[in-house]
Amino acid sequence: MLSSAGSGLVSTGPIVLFEHDLLRGNSVYFDLAEMSDCKIYALFKRKLLLDAGFPRQTLLMTVVYDLHGEGHAILTVKTDKGDFILDNLVNSIRSWDATGYYFLKRQSQQNPNIWVSINLRGDAAFESGNNRNAVN
Repeated sequence: MLSSAGSGLVSTGPIVLFEHDLLRGNSVYFDLAEMSDCKIYALFKRKLLLDAGFPRQTLLMTVVYDLHGEGHAILTVKTDKGDFILDNLVNSIRSWDATGYYFLKRQSQQNPNIWVSINLRGDAAFESGNNRNAVN
């Protein structure tokens, strides 16, 4: 079992468990094996979390270039512990800056119909500490 240091996010291999204080001890499970298209995967996870009571402004569709330089859709979950990425390409939940992805844009927290430019690489080994806050 893998945990993201106090974030309430836990990966258990092919099943991802996401716990949040708003759920009052309940958990939402995602079966990674059943979803392969990145957009469908991210939208499905977003819907489940919205249905579970997560605020819309914390669940942001995000467009990145993956490790192979290809366009990819992921879900960014903003928490009080940082921004975490739910992604169909990996079995763990990672902080945005530990993905190695190049972040292009994501939905605005204020208006989901507006996209905000990011243009940062999520690689903690190469980013300066000053740039990490730009995604928040």
